[in-house]
Amino acid sequence: MKVRFALLWLVWLGAWAGPLQAGENRRWLATYELEGPLERLILEVEGFGETVWSVGLAGGERTTLDLPVPGIQGTPSLDGWASVPAPRVTSVPKGASVVFAGWRTPQPGEPFFGAQDLARRARPPVPGGDVSPGAASLALALAALVLGLAWCHRPRTALVLGLVAGLGCGLLVLTRPTDAGPRRVLEGQVGALSWFEVWGRRGRLVGSFERVEVQPAGAPLRIDVGDEEEISAPGRALYGLRSVPALDRYPPLAEVWVRTPRGEWSGRGAWSGGDELLRPPVEGAAAPGWLRGQLPQGVGVLLGRFPGPGQRWLRVIGFLERD
Repeated sequence: MKVRFALLWLVWLGAWAGPLQAGENRRWLATYELEGPLERLILEVEGFGETVWSVGLAGGERTTLDLPVPGIQGTPSLDGWASVPAPRVTSVPKGASVVFAGWRTPQPGEPFFGAQDLARRARPPVPGGDVSPGAASLALALAALVLGLAWCHRPRTALVLGLVAGLGCGLLVLTRPTDAGPRRVLEGQVGALSWFEVWGRRGRLVGSFERVEVQPAGAPLRIDVGDEEEISAPGRALYGLRSVPALDRYPPLAEVWVRTPRGEWSGRGAWSGGDELLRPPVEGAAAPGWLRGQLPQGVGVLLGRFPGPGQRWLRVIGFLERD
C-alpha cells in the first residue's frame, strides 16, 4: 500500500504546474559598442539565462546596439545603474571588439513598473504544455527506485506497479494540450492615448516587447536576437507586454460583457462595434474569471472576445454605455 501511494505521489510531482500570475520583469536593455568581424555574440547573466545575437558584422564594421538580456544582478540605486554589473560576454573572436557602454535609461519596460493594477491582474492562461523536464526526470528516477525495491520483495506487485506507471506516463503525453498560438489581451483606459497588449504562450514567444515575464518565476530564459526577437523557456509560461496606440473606435466582438460603476455585470452577446448600441442583457456564460478579476472598483468596464480563431480578448476600463 505504501509503495502505491509513493508511486501516485511521484506521478503528480512530474505533472504539477503552478498558477500563472504577474511576475518580475525579465527583459532589460544593455548598450554595446561592437566592431567586426563578429558572427555571433553571447551575453550571460548568471541565474537568469542568456542572450544570443546572430546578426553579424563584417571586418571593420561598427555599430552600437541595445541588446535585451534576461535579467539583472542587483537593483539600480539612487546613483543610477553603476552598481549593476554588466552581463558576461562569451565567444568574442580575435580582432573583434565588444564594449559594454552601460544600461539603457530609461528602460522601455519602466511604464509598466508602476502600473499596480496591471501587476495584480492575472495573465491569460496558456495551455499546459510539456511536463517540466526536471520534475519529470526526478519522478521517473524515484519511481524506478521504488519499483526496484518492490521487485526484490514482491515481483508480482512490482510488475503491476510498472504497468500502472507506464500507463500514467503515456496519459501525461497523450493528454498534453496542443499549442494554439499566443493568447492576447488588449487593455486600455478610456481617454488614454496609449494602451497595452499582453501576449501569453508556453515555451516560446516571438515579437518585440517592452516587458517579459516567466512563470514559474526564476526560470532561466534564452533570448535570440536576429531578424526577430525570440524568447524561449521550455515548458514555462511566457508573457510579453508592450504599449500600443489606443483604439479610435471599438472593433467587432464575438462576445461582450459590461460592468456598471455600481458593479453590476451583464452579458450582451455579439457586438458590431463602432457607434452601434450594445444589445440588451442576454442569457449566457459569464466572462472568464481571470479576465474579470482584480479590476478597479467604481468605474465601468467592458470585456470582450475578438472573433475568429485563436484567443484574443479586450478589456476597457472606464467604459460607459450610451443610452
